[in-house]
Amino acid sequence: MLNSSDLTQVAQAPPQRETENVANSMKVLQRKRLHRQAFADPAMHRELVKIESSPVYNASGNLIQAVTSSHGSA
Repeated sequence: MLNSSDLTQVAQAPPQRETENVANSMKVLQRKRLHRQAFADPAMHRELVKIESSPVYNASGNLIQAVTSSHGSA
């Protein structure tokens, strides 16, 4: 049976690294900026699609950016 100290240890998630938060924030900001530019200038839609549909791989060759949209995955 678990005591209360075991439950608090189980319920706590490990803290997320600061660099991951900053990197994800930068990605979100770039994506939002591109969406605003595409809304203002329809010619930017081609650039937006190119960036959002290109996969990103790390040095080990693993896919690190999944291609998804509000309409599902590609």
